[in-house]
Amino acid sequence: WVTVVSPVNSKPPANGVMTDSAGVYRIPGLNTGTYIVMASKDGFATQYFDQVSDPSLATDVSVIDGQTTAAIDFALSVPPSISGTVKDGSGNPLAFAEVHAQSIPLTPTQPMYLFATKTDVNGEYTIVAPPGTYILQAMAQGYMPMWYDQIRQADSATRIVLGTANVTGIDFTLNTGGIISGTVRMTGGAAVRGARVSIFFDKTTNPPFPNNTVNGVVKAMADQLP
Repeated sequence: WVTVVSPVNSKPPANGVMTDSAGVYRIPGLNTGTYIVMASKDGFATQYFDQVSDPSLATDVSVIDGQTTAAIDFALSVPPSISGTVKDGSGNPLAFAEVHAQSIPLTPTQPMYLFATKTDVNGEYTIVAPPGTYILQAMAQGYMPMWYDQIRQADSATRIVLGTANVTGIDFTLNTGGIISGTVRMTGGAAVRGARVSIFFDKTTNPPFPNNTVNGVVKAMADQLP
């Protein structure tokens, strides 16, 4: 899939096409202007012209109405990956847990990328990403989210440097954490169904966390309690 990501000098809608069996593409209907062109396909590293993975480093492609700008070619590579497992505190695999890999920009102008996937039935995951430095987080319903390596805060997370080789063994153990439970009733004693109960770190500055409600009994999972 080859996409005109965005024009630099003019602003028509972005456009894209799929390559044919020979890998050839043609994107018509472009106004005169300067564009950024991107090629992508599942299982390959996204690439911007000319042979870069960072859109801020892309070479501008000039288009003139009525003319063809040729030789805007790409050579896609299979990117490296980060893999591991997500388990609960008893060592059981957590299926369908979410794992996020967030890139760490090396310069103020470099964009931040976020890649996400879910574990399989064996609690295993693989994230394909371009080389760079990443911090990873795992989360699952009913468990406290955790940054690698068993870190609660993103700014303290262990960084993973991904080069040209795959990185394996980035494993997580998620715990259920503390639970606050109770009942919400009317003054007369009847249960109040669907009431919202929220928890705060303190009474004034922190927003509420998500909660679960079932009939009149409310269970707030204290996922973020220290």
